[in-house]
Amino acid sequence: MLNSNGGVGEGQIWGKRADWVDYSGTVNGESLGIAGQPAAFRSTDAKPCFTRLPEFPDDLETIQISRREFVSFARVARAEGFNYVGGCCGCNAAYIRSMAQGLATGLRYS
Repeated sequence: MLNSNGGVGEGQIWGKRADWVDYSGTVNGESLGIAGQPAAFRSTDAKPCFTRLPEFPDDLETIQISRREFVSFARVARAEGFNYVGGCCGCNAAYIRSMAQGLATGLRYS
C-alpha cells in the first residue's frame, strides 16, 4: 500500500489523510494493482476518514473532485497496471462516462 503522502504499509496509511491510496501486491510472482481510488470527499486533519465525519453519509456533497482530476487518476491507475478502474462513494454516471472517454481517447471530458 502507498498513499499520496508517501506513506507505505498499513501503519503509515490507515486512518491518515491522503488524496489517494494505491493497494497493489504480488500474486504468483506477478505485480498486480488490487484497488485504488481518488478521495472523492474532502476531510479534515482532525477527522481524516470521511466516513467518520458527522455529515456522512447523507449530508456530504455528492463529489468534491473535478471530472478532470477523476480522469487523471484513472490514467495513472491504468499506467500503473490497474485492470479495473471505477468510482465509489459520491461517484456518478457523469464521472464514469468522462473516465471511460478519457481512457479511450485521451481527449474528452463530457
